Amino acid sequence: MQAPRRAKTYEQDFLKAMRMVLSADPDSNRPKPDIVCVNELAFPASAKGPSLAVGSELGQLAEAGGQFVVAGTAHDTRSLYNTAYAFYPGCPPYGWKYHKQVSATHPEVKERVSVPGVRRTAAFAAFGIRLSILTCLDICDYSSVLPVVQNRDGIDLLLVPSYSERIDRLVTMAKVVSKGMGGLVALVNHAVPGNRGRLFRFGEGVTESGSGIISANGQVLGDVTWFNLDLAKFRQGRDDLSHDPSDELEWLFPS
Repeated sequence: MQAPRRAKTYEQDFLKAMRMVLSADPDSNRPKPDIVCVNELAFPASAKGPSLAVGSELGQLAEAGGQFVVAGTAHDTRSLYNTAYAFYPGCPPYGWKYHKQVSATHPEVKERVSVPGVRRTAAFAAFGIRLSILTCLDICDYSSVLPVVQNRDGIDLLLVPSYSERIDRLVTMAKVVSKGMGGLVALVNHAVPGNRGRLFRFGEGVTESGSGIISANGQVLGDVTWFNLDLAKFRQGRDDLSHDPSDELEWLFPS
């Protein structure tokens, strides 16, 4: 979803789009999703900080639908952190917060934000799988990726909300990390044509189950890409893998 002209209008449109995404769509054969991830910098925010109203409603929607929702990120002007917001049944009020671990400094990115002094890896259990979250360039950072790859309980799905024109670099890393962790990496970039939702399994791209435009009253609110996961086949594929995950990441720090 793209940045709005007016914050209040965008907030309303964002919630309208999220209500539609979190529901089934018979017209496009899209079922009600279990897990939803929105791109980086999509969460509504103003100079006063991220929208509490949006956080409150998304918490209620996730609770009612029994869903896990990563609703994008926002730059929090109070802390200067780029913060992701996750919602799920029983989550804290206004969502669970996760801060981006790496701050981009390249002139093209124009991101000048703080990063936490202590790194942490988010790990959740939902729908019979374990999932984690990294934000955009975090997936290119060795110290952020390694805990995901070497998590002793095994991370099945890594969600990566991003906002980058250099999607090719992120795609390369998503493939490497998905192979290293023996799992799935969902790269959710902002609306660059042909580079929206990407899913990678064991180093290879997964064909989308479907995609479409989210609209209301003739107004385009965003787009959605969805994937159907067969857990039995996924686990069998993981069991068939026989490699050392560290081998897939060694090239990041050559000797």
